[in-house]
Amino acid sequence: MYYRYGYKWTIPEILQLQREYELLKMPTEEIALLHKRSENAIIFKVEKEGFRHDEDNNRVYGISPNLGSIMTMTIVGICLFSLYISVYSLNDIYPM
Repeated sequence: MYYRYGYKWTIPEILQLQREYELLKMPTEEIALLHKRSENAIIFKVEKEGFRHDEDNNRVYGISPNLGSIMTMTIVGICLFSLYISVYSLNDIYPM
């Protein structure tokens, strides 16, 4: 178990995390050791705070850099499916 497990993030610790992650571009494993937190805790905090991550190097492990496009395609798919159901249902009621 990590020493800081369960402790709230302090303002100075968040600022240090931002500096290490954005400015110094340290790997998340190294940041985790410095903060005495798990690597997942670092990744989740980086995402929650909205820190800029380097998509070219995929520094945030386990998080897809294509998440936005996946969500967009999912929404488009749902809309197209809804439209199909609407048209199909209307054809049953009002045959053409």
